Amino acid sequence: MDANTEISRVAIVGTGLIGSSWAACFLAHGLDVVATDPAPGTEDKLRQYVEAAWTALTKIGLAQGASTSRLRFTADLKEAVADADMVQENAPEREALKIKLFAEIDSILPPPAILVSSTSGIPMSRIQSECKHPERCVTGHPFNPPHLIPLVEVVGGAKTSAETIERAMRFYTAMGKRALHIRKGGRGACGKPPSGSPLPGNSLSDRSGCGQRGGRGCRSVHGSGSAVGPDGTEPDLSSGRRTGWYTSLPRAFHGFDDGVLGRSRLSRSSESRTAEKDRGRRAGGDRWPLI
Repeated sequence: MDANTEISRVAIVGTGLIGSSWAACFLAHGLDVVATDPAPGTEDKLRQYVEAAWTALTKIGLAQGASTSRLRFTADLKEAVADADMVQENAPEREALKIKLFAEIDSILPPPAILVSSTSGIPMSRIQSECKHPERCVTGHPFNPPHLIPLVEVVGGAKTSAETIERAMRFYTAMGKRALHIRKGGRGACGKPPSGSPLPGNSLSDRSGCGQRGGRGCRSVHGSGSAVGPDGTEPDLSSGRRTGWYTSLPRAFHGFDDGVLGRSRLSRSSESRTAEKDRGRRAGGDRWPLI
């Protein structure tokens, strides 16, 4: 267990693109990871993603003891979170679902553990509203893909304790992240606008340095750009097709260090974004048992 974070075992709840990328990140830093997702076929997709990401993570540098063999999958939510030091939740972006899911996890998770959501648009004050231990609930919003992009926005809710904020900040910093504590209220994290549209050139954190920890313009260095795959490479878009998971992901930073990211982004029509969002809901949103 890392003395700076007191976290050695992380549970990933929801193994879509964000959850799978988080799993790869935590494994690369030598942690034990147990993942869960109720949708069929998710374990195979998760392991395929992690294997693809491992090439880039190896180039960046693996922590001592880092191994993909430290990844375990279970379809049982209780089994996944029972012994976790931290939970990183990545379920579909639906408020009612996240409220019920957090309440369920909170009832199982040992009291010292912290409960984190990757949400970009739902305030933590709402997500933690039915938890018996809301003080340990916090938002840890990554930029995609988390195993490559260093910026993470940490946002507390109305009942989140200062200790939880500090622990989350220490943990993400230990994971090689640029942790930015967002202190102002609003719709969840600063970096993503409502409705799932592609990330803009400037966000609130760009303009005002609203995080207060991390500095002005942090996202312009550590944030969004054009598409990148889990292995750190960009897709071939010569055919003109801009569909699928990579349409609005940031590009990997040069040399996998603290270099400036590319600022270009792929554009999509609002109709195509809406259609893609609807497909995602139909594909996995209704498989969660707590709705």
